[in-house]
Amino acid sequence: MAAVAEAKAAIVEAGGSLLSAQGNVGQAKAGVNAAQVGIKQAQAGVNEAEGQLNQAKAGLTKVTEGPTAAQKAVAEQNVQAAEVAVESAQKAYEDALAAYNDRTQAYQQLVAAQNAYNQAKVALETAQANQQSNIAAAQQAVQTAEQNLQIAQTQLNNAEQKDGSITEQQVQQAYQNYQDALSHYNSYQQQFGTANNPYAQEVQSYEAIYEGLEQGYQELQNAKQAYNAAQAQLAQAQSQLKTAQTAVSNAQAQYDAAESALQAAEQAYNDRTAQQTAVDQALAQLNAAKANLATAKAQYQEVVQPPDKGSLQSAQAGIQTANAGVQNAQAGVQAANSKLQAQIAGLQSAQGGLQEALGSQDAAQAQLQAATAQEQAAQAQLQQAELNESYMTLRAPVSGVIAAKNIEVGNTVQPGQTAFVIDTQVYEVVFPVSVDQLSEVHAGQQVSMTVPGISSTLHATIFRVDPTPIQNNGDSYEVEAIVNQPPANLKNGMTGQVTVNLGELKSQFVIPSIAIQSWNGQEGVFVYNPHAKRSSAQSSGLPPYVEFVPVSYTPVNGYQDVVSGNLESGDKIVLGEGAFLVGRSGQEDEN
Repeated sequence: MAAVAEAKAAIVEAGGSLLSAQGNVGQAKAGVNAAQVGIKQAQAGVNEAEGQLNQAKAGLTKVTEGPTAAQKAVAEQNVQAAEVAVESAQKAYEDALAAYNDRTQAYQQLVAAQNAYNQAKVALETAQANQQSNIAAAQQAVQTAEQNLQIAQTQLNNAEQKDGSITEQQVQQAYQNYQDALSHYNSYQQQFGTANNPYAQEVQSYEAIYEGLEQGYQELQNAKQAYNAAQAQLAQAQSQLKTAQTAVSNAQAQYDAAESALQAAEQAYNDRTAQQTAVDQALAQLNAAKANLATAKAQYQEVVQPPDKGSLQSAQAGIQTANAGVQNAQAGVQAANSKLQAQIAGLQSAQGGLQEALGSQDAAQAQLQAATAQEQAAQAQLQQAELNESYMTLRAPVSGVIAAKNIEVGNTVQPGQTAFVIDTQVYEVVFPVSVDQLSEVHAGQQVSMTVPGISSTLHATIFRVDPTPIQNNGDSYEVEAIVNQPPANLKNGMTGQVTVNLGELKSQFVIPSIAIQSWNGQEGVFVYNPHAKRSSAQSSGLPPYVEFVPVSYTPVNGYQDVVSGNLESGDKIVLGEGAFLVGRSGQEDEN
């Protein structure tokens, strides 16, 4: 909008004025700081000049009055301390000279290094002699462990292929079902006797299911334990092989280190440079101590010597010079104070300009906020109009053919009114399965059918297994499947022969097609997980407790798909309202 552009231009202009005012304030503050530094320097000059004056006065007092008893005592103490230092330096020199002549410690270090070298040499020769046999034994152990691991892997694969992914929870649930059926059986027997107990077949069925799951679960667990043990055995054998392969290199490294240590010990024994350096340093310190003693004695003679006329005149001239220096330094302090006051006045003027620039910027900011609010209100009206327009499109929840149309263009649709009738053209197949095969039949398996009058073999997908026996036929359970791509000549009520492919994967599920969504370029489903972290879901753009799970799927009919991978029994898949997240195209869709 034009008002927003004008307000932004006003803010830019006010910002330029503000930057200029801020620059003036910064320069004024820098001037004040520099003036304050000048005052500190001038005051330091005054302090230095006063110190020189005090020193000149002390010199005059010393010349006129002569040395005090305390000064004589300090000079005597300096001489005594210098004499003690000479004695200590003499003792250090004698000790360094004795250490230079004594080679016992260096010889002991040489002998220890020679012994360590001999031991490392023997260890290296032993490792070289045993290397091949140790490596051969370790390689044989690795080969045996790999064979055991391969056997355990085969057993584990066989167990998984036979028993699938049976969990402890499934075994416990099967046991609970068996106990419930047994409880019903016992209750009936206590009330009516053993004859014609209607729960007898139910007890046998649930017992068979429980025993089959229990046996499969134990076989699977035993195979996993054997596989883990074989893996641990292989890791241990590989570690032993690595140790055998590196034994010689480790021994060689220890031998090289011992040889270097021996060479260093021999060099230290033969090289006496360090001891000679210590002797030279001790001698230099002794000579310095003797020089300090001579200086202390000279200073003592200077302290006790009486003053002369020339010294008195020199001390008086020093006081006059120091007084002149104090007066000059005080004048410098006054000049620095005057400069500081001028800089403070300039700072106050610059701060006034800064306040004026801040006021102009606040007014321009208020103008921009008002124009922005008007622009946001117009944008909200546009979005509401677009949303209202999107409500004018009707979408079918599933694929199919429109069989009847109850509205026309221009009609007003009331809540609950039927707009269209869709024929999904879905055919279901119902067939029995015996109790001994019930544990092998699961939702998602494929079945083949031959129907008299239809030349081609039909295929269907199991979507439900009834957990209760068929009435008057306790040895069989009803299974329901949906025909995949039914031919035109297939009619309701036809019968035929059904074959279940028991080799299919057991981890497949049949779900509504509307649950399949696209998210970040992947096909999958949205699963409600109340244990998911809110922060991780919100960071990915999903609502709290909703996760995206990639899956592979195969369309069964117009409204159902068979999916496999990453899903487990009991997962809560988001249906219908999942469209509030994304559509098939991966874009946001609020419809």
